[in-house]
Amino acid sequence: MMIQNSPLVMTPPPEKIAKTANSPGPVHAALKRGVHFVLAAVFLLISSPVILLAMILVKLTSPGPAFYSQERLGRNGAPFRIYKIRTMRHHCEQNSGAVWATRNDPRVFLVGRILRKLHIDELPQLYNVLRGDMALVGPRPERPAIAAGLQEEIPAYRDRLSLRPGLTGLAQVQFPADKDLGCVCRKLVADLHYARLVRPCLDFRILIATGLYLLHLPLSWRRRVLGSAAEAVPAPDKPKKSLRERLAAIYELPQKTERIVAVQGLRGVAASLVFMAHFLTLFGIYLGGAADGFAARVMDTIARNGTDIFLLISGFLIYGMCIRRPVHYGRFLRDRMWRIYPAFLFMFVLYLALSVIIPSESKIPRDPATAALWLLENLALLPGLTGSPSLIVVTWTLGYELLLYVTLPLAVRFSGMRNWPTPWRIAALVSVWAAYLAYCGLMSPTHVRLGVYFTGFLAYEAVSARRHQLTTVREGIVVFAAAAAAGLVVLLRAGSVSFPDLNPGPVVVIRAIAKALGMFAVAWYCFGGNGVCGRILSRTPLRWTGNMSYSFYLTHGLALKAAALAVVVLLPVEARGPWLFWVALPLCYLGALAASTALFVMVEKPVSFSRKPATTTSGDTVCEEPAALGETVIDLNTGREIPEASCSGTPLKQETGVSVDSWK
Repeated sequence: MMIQNSPLVMTPPPEKIAKTANSPGPVHAALKRGVHFVLAAVFLLISSPVILLAMILVKLTSPGPAFYSQERLGRNGAPFRIYKIRTMRHHCEQNSGAVWATRNDPRVFLVGRILRKLHIDELPQLYNVLRGDMALVGPRPERPAIAAGLQEEIPAYRDRLSLRPGLTGLAQVQFPADKDLGCVCRKLVADLHYARLVRPCLDFRILIATGLYLLHLPLSWRRRVLGSAAEAVPAPDKPKKSLRERLAAIYELPQKTERIVAVQGLRGVAASLVFMAHFLTLFGIYLGGAADGFAARVMDTIARNGTDIFLLISGFLIYGMCIRRPVHYGRFLRDRMWRIYPAFLFMFVLYLALSVIIPSESKIPRDPATAALWLLENLALLPGLTGSPSLIVVTWTLGYELLLYVTLPLAVRFSGMRNWPTPWRIAALVSVWAAYLAYCGLMSPTHVRLGVYFTGFLAYEAVSARRHQLTTVREGIVVFAAAAAAGLVVLLRAGSVSFPDLNPGPVVVIRAIAKALGMFAVAWYCFGGNGVCGRILSRTPLRWTGNMSYSFYLTHGLALKAAALAVVVLLPVEARGPWLFWVALPLCYLGALAASTALFVMVEKPVSFSRKPATTTSGDTVCEEPAALGETVIDLNTGREIPEASCSGTPLKQETGVSVDSWK
């Protein structure tokens, strides 16, 4: 194997590398072996559902076995077989031989890329720890063919073999994977330093640093946990960042830095409303008699519109994507699934694990056949359409999203709507929407919320067709219309306005029409103007919350349920009261933000936002993930697309355009 030396990476001094490792004593080695065996058994038991799901996904998406084994060098150079979940094409090294993996390696298939991002493919190595081939902490095992070449270049490389190799180590939590000789030298210094300092306290610190590494937290945090052990190889000098810059590194999305987009803020508002609706469900009982009062019903009604705002935004953006240019249907669905499923699958597995650990809170049916069908239904995102209970709170709306992704591009393509004049498209949308509401009123109002998508479609047409900014008078009219419609919805749901002579179906339709008018006014005002509302929604905290709104949407229910269970277990009944509601509200919101941040930095941002630009059916280069990575901007003065902004990070002020960005 050819070993590439990189001139960009400084090789450590020879005297630093040449220091040999001290072998641990027999008592320490036996103690470390016992502790690591117990921990590996626990980790393997907990992660077994994840491994099983990964095996199924690999078998379904790539020909070949789910696992693969490979020869590596263990302690004192003894070879052993290491086990991993396969993430590359089967027999991908037949022609190339043993080579290091590279960034965006073409040998890695789609599901394998997700598994590698999350390091799930490494979990079967816990079996190697149980067998005694490896430890939890130690130098990373290398293949014999690669190790032979490295020993010729670096004689001290064989000194790292004095210890059992590990799943993680002092080098792995500080430096990226090997790609050239300079990287190997830097990691070798850390491995030899660990071999000299090996002790239980250091192993514990490395395990904590590994958790921070998996959460994609900054290197400075990991080195702070490692303490003096991290001083073996100094970190590269970097300018000290402010708190805002560090938070921006976490919450800003690729190609969106310094971009003011009100739609992101509206997503943040929607996520907060969804949280409030579930908080009222779990903690509203502590308000006592006030929980049934008019104010509480008004608060609950407003909060329950959060999911409708998400549907509005999704309809606005997906419709715009289909109208602006021809959509390659297969690529479109693939990108949508890539955007939704990684974070969803992570939470799905987490809910399954918690259902096993806490059976009293499990929603899984007891009958095995029924349970299998129900889990498959949840994996296919169908509960929202079939009426079955969903495993993950509020994910019933994902069924609506799936229906939109499957049907809307086909409807636009086969109807030829892209070539229609704007008034014709508006008339067609209003007609279909009215027919659907009539069906809901006369036949079944179960899925009346699907009509919110039509509000998003019409809002897009209104925003893209408008040629002038909203004047002060028009702005006031729009705000008044939104407030009046919202007030009518609140009064209808709170029971202050009723229609006793009408059946429930028509009442639901009246409420849906009032809600649609209010949301249309909000969308037009926020997406198409430069009013007060748009400026408020462009605030950084709301925008950052909107960037991770999908993660927040998936995790907030679990955080709230954990808080509610903690109250039941820790707080006596006589001590609970209205004070608990108001104290728990900010604490639970911060907890939900923390949980969603963890999912965002571990899964959603590194996996779902990693798509590359692709081409349309006409051959033009566009953002393959326009709803997640790049932003398409509509010039509000001409109603035309600004192509320069489609796949670039060019800053654009709200005054000149509206960002077409998607919450999923």
